[in-house]
Amino acid sequence: MKSVTTFKTRGQETLDRLAEAGKQQPAQVQTFSATAAGAVIGGIILAAGAQGVLAVVALLAAPPVALTIGALGGGAVAWSYMQRHRQEDATNSPTTGPLAMAEADIANEQVGPADMLDQQTASDLAA
Repeated sequence: MKSVTTFKTRGQETLDRLAEAGKQQPAQVQTFSATAAGAVIGGIILAAGAQGVLAVVALLAAPPVALTIGALGGGAVAWSYMQRHRQEDATNSPTTGPLAMAEADIANEQVGPADMLDQQTASDLAA
């Protein structure tokens, strides 16, 4: 236990000495030192984060996991497509769709062959 305390004390003394030496440096050197330290710390954090992301991506790339997630995603997309398609079919059903309405209009007008021809052709047919 004494060695751990000694190690902590030496580390703290080293940090205190570095902080004092840094305070004695010109402002421009302090600025660049803080920037460099921030860059190093940021690089370490980014590297650790990237390894975490790579671990997640590697897990997703494993065939059983990829197939399961792909199947669930594909099933969800197909389900939503079919539900949307069913709703469109319901609005265009044989009793209410545009084709049924056009057929009803034709049936109500009772269009015959004479109505489709001009008067001259109709008189020729009648004679």
